[in-house]
Amino acid sequence: MKKQASILRVACILRHALVLLSALVLCFALSSCNLADDSITYAVISENNLSSDGFYYTLYENNTVSVTGYDKDIVDLTIPEELDGYKVVAIGDKAFYQNERIMTVVIGDGVRRVGKNAFAECSMLTTVTLGKNTTTLDTDAFASCRTLCELRNAGSVTTVGARCFYKCPSLSRLTFGSALTNIGDEAFGECTSVTEIALSDKFESLGRGAFNGCTSLVNVSLGNITEIPDQAFEKCEALATINIPNSVKHIGTRAFRGCTGLASVSVGKNLSTISSSAFYDTPWLNSTSDEFLIVGDGVLLKYTGTASDVTIPSGVKYIADAFSLSRTLRSVTIGKNVRTIGEYAFSGCSVLNKVTIEGKVETISASAFTGCSELVSLSLPKSVNYIGASAFGNCKKLASVSYAGSKSSWSKITIEKGNSALSTATISYK
Repeated sequence: MKKQASILRVACILRHALVLLSALVLCFALSSCNLADDSITYAVISENNLSSDGFYYTLYENNTVSVTGYDKDIVDLTIPEELDGYKVVAIGDKAFYQNERIMTVVIGDGVRRVGKNAFAECSMLTTVTLGKNTTTLDTDAFASCRTLCELRNAGSVTTVGARCFYKCPSLSRLTFGSALTNIGDEAFGECTSVTEIALSDKFESLGRGAFNGCTSLVNVSLGNITEIPDQAFEKCEALATINIPNSVKHIGTRAFRGCTGLASVSVGKNLSTISSSAFYDTPWLNSTSDEFLIVGDGVLLKYTGTASDVTIPSGVKYIADAFSLSRTLRSVTIGKNVRTIGEYAFSGCSVLNKVTIEGKVETISASAFTGCSELVSLSLPKSVNYIGASAFGNCKKLASVSYAGSKSSWSKITIEKGNSALSTATISYK
């Protein structure tokens, strides 16, 4: 019996060892994988293989390959659908990086992904024809292809990666279809010949600075996106009109800054927040005749008056950088309907000495009152639960803070760095 028990224990130990070994092998395999499919990662079987027709490729465990180079100089490049009997599903990272001879590229229908920097800095490349199943153009895939003027057959593309076409100044004709759902950061930054972009109702995510510096862009359709991110259309100087749909709830920092031709803006009713300098240096913002320019769902975008004592209108829920750098504002009363005081809302108000915040304000954003060097008196409601970084930065004369809550409630407020003025001022509680 003892001998039998010993044999069983050894068998158990061996079984556990085999499980552990299998796990280690799997981990090793996955650590040496490349993406050969849009959604599944396969282990690499072999690399630097040379096909009979001169293509280098990587072979994956599912018997598919990604092209990683070519052993000949060629002007017109065609990526085949098969190499040595294996299906070509991708063009690998840096496969043709800095190639100075390729002028045209035709990609086979089986290719689903064009990898990172695959054709970046190809100085002579003029035309790219994608395969009918190409869905992903990865990060920097065609970056700095300065002579690239046309992208054809892009109707199946779902994702354009970050900086994919960054600094492609000759690119003007785009044929993306309704399949496109994601455009990465700076994807078309400084594409100075692009004139039009239309996002479908299925589009989901636009990256930071996606069309920054597209100086010829005149027609933009935003589909049903919910956010226009930071610098998305900054310095699009030819853009004269923009329709911001009802689906948009937030516009980021400098989103349309420097759009020097932007004279007409239609803002959807659900816009609830606008970050600083979103429309800075645009004719639309500079020519407004409204004393209080309120857009969307109660966003105070700009104050054009010169009064020394101002009470925020009851319809305002969010204050953008409307009073930044005011030289006349001495006191302000923020009423019961405001929920958020945005970034730089009152920054640099050089003569502002009294701020009364009533009602239901919850958030005082970063740098909201920074540089208000004459601010002496501040009243805060008990609803405040967050004060952002440097919200009261360089408010060295702030002497008294009247807080409508208890001392214990004050201790629960999240106060970020750069607000030393709040710790040196005398705080009274109710």
